[in-house]
This record gives sequence, structure tokens and C-alpha cells, in this order.
Amino acid sequence: MPAITPLQEWSLNSTSTAQLSELKINGVPLTSFRPTKMKYSVEVPFRTQTVPAITAVAEDSSDTITITPASGIPGAVVVEVTDDQGVRRPGNYLIDVFKGIFTGVLTDVPVLPVTYLADSGPVDNTWPGPRAADHDPLSYWAVLGPNTIDFDLGSETLATYVGISWLRGNERQFFFDILTSMDGQTWTKIFEGPSSGKVNGIMKFMISRIRRLGIYELL
Repeated sequence: MPAITPLQEWSLNSTSTAQLSELKINGVPLTSFRPTKMKYSVEVPFRTQTVPAITAVAEDSSDTITITPASGIPGAVVVEVTDDQGVRRPGNYLIDVFKGIFTGVLTDVPVLPVTYLADSGPVDNTWPGPRAADHDPLSYWAVLGPNTIDFDLGSETLATYVGISWLRGNERQFFFDILTSMDGQTWTKIFEGPSSGKVNGIMKFMISRIRRLGIYELL
């Protein structure tokens, strides 16, 4: 059995942390920035293809800043500030970058038939999965905790977007993934992130060639 250290003997690391004095996104100061706040979420327009440029300034001009860019959107940028003298601990700032809702106007785009397949909610769910695809804005699928719901388009289809309407979507955010598949076995994640929390209606997320559509709700 490992040695047990009584709680009264615990101590916190009193060594100070190297910090930033400023963070900029595409040359614009991040308004929510605070030197002691280490995690941020940055929303970019839906059609954005390039990860925004992150620049930073250290509180101590002699410190070294290392920026590890995100590989894509959604993704995370890591900014590390290091005390070259080794006196202070390195400071690590995490910037999550995600796409906002699609706000463009799509014309002459047919609505494809969507068939409910299955979901991971309880069999006796008061708000069952088929309600998610019944085109009735007053009915909905709801279940507690992380869950999935799957839909079928009938055949391989070149689609433009998937639209999701969240219950009271203008009052709260939902964290979820959107996945697509041709066979229902191999899935490709095409979206990961939160809903906007600002829209009481359909949010649109761009997609491409699919046969089946799955949504994994985290919260």
C-alpha cells in the first residue's frame, strides 16, 4: 500500500507562473483576456477555413512564447510562456476555436427525407427519438446525459447542410458532435462544438456526401 500523506500536511506549489499580458486574434486584442485566465473559446464565422492567427505578449519581455497552432477548425491553439531563468513555472494558455452558426441564405435547396433509425435513450422515454424527425416544432427528442441518435437518408446523397433545432436554443448551449457514414459502421466526425445558445430555430451545419447521419449529444 502506498504511503498516505495526511491532509494537513498537503501544500500548494507557491512558485509563480509566467504569464501573458495580451492575446490577439487576427491582430485584435481578445477582450475577455486576463493574465490568470488560462482557457478561452473563440467563435469564428461558419465559412472560415483558416485557423485565426494567434499572437501574444509576455508580461516579462525576457520570457519566451511558443505557439502551437490548431490543425483545423474546430481545434485548439496552445500558447506557452516560459521563464528563461527557470524561476517561474511555464504558463499554458488554451484557445478553443470553433465555427459559429451558418447565417447565409440558401435558395433552391430541396429538403431531403430523413428517417429516424435509432437512439441510445431509454425504451420508455417520454420524449422518444422519432419525434426528432417528425417536422413538428412542438415535439422533440430529449434524454439525460451523453446520448446518440441516428438518421438515414435512404441512399448515398450529396447534401449541403444539416439543420438542427434545439429546445430553447436561445437560452442555453448544447455540446455535441455530428458524424456521417455511408454504411452505418464507419463514421466521420464533421462537427464538434457547442450550439450558439442564441438561436431559437434551426441552426445549419455544412456537410457533404453521406448516407447516414449521427448526432452525439455530450450535454
